[in-house]
Amino acid sequence: MNGRNTWPTFYLSPEQIEALYDAMPEEDLPPPPSVEELEGEWGPGRVIMPGEYRHQRSGLPAAEVMGAPTASSIAVLNAREENSAFVSQLPPESLNKTDAAAELVILFAHSQLDVETLLNSARDRLAAKGTLWVCCAKFRSEYQSDASVHRILHFAHTSGMMGEAILPIDEDWVCVSLSTSVVPGQRPFDVFAHQR
Repeated sequence: MNGRNTWPTFYLSPEQIEALYDAMPEEDLPPPPSVEELEGEWGPGRVIMPGEYRHQRSGLPAAEVMGAPTASSIAVLNAREENSAFVSQLPPESLNKTDAAAELVILFAHSQLDVETLLNSARDRLAAKGTLWVCCAKFRSEYQSDASVHRILHFAHTSGMMGEAILPIDEDWVCVSLSTSVVPGQRPFDVFAHQR
């Protein structure tokens, strides 16, 4: 054992839950359990409900790990319909509808061209001491893209930015936190060494 909790985490889609209930005979069908009942039965494990994605280490929702609840203003750039589930988790009162500077800037890169054309404008939207996250489709996502974490980190480094953290936000998208200052001698992929 590595000393960390190894309690199970269950990810069930609405379709999987429905298929489980459809496969059971009507007379044996119990009422659906509540989250509290499931957590009580499985001990300190946690139940992830459909559409909810949590950070593996902290157990917090991805939006919370990004700092969305405490950000006074949030700018979401280049979001599409496939990003709407995550965007709906952000506090609506903090979403910045103007071009004003924001404390938290989230850029969705659907292609490497998006990274190359929008990254500098996303950096310009940052308020002092703000946080910039650039999101791209995961390698095995249904949304195919030529953008990747490695390519984002490399381009960011050439633009004077460094990767700080990597965070999956749902089953299809992963985000990279970028710092607007480069430490001398730091390489673009040093962020991977800090994720272990």
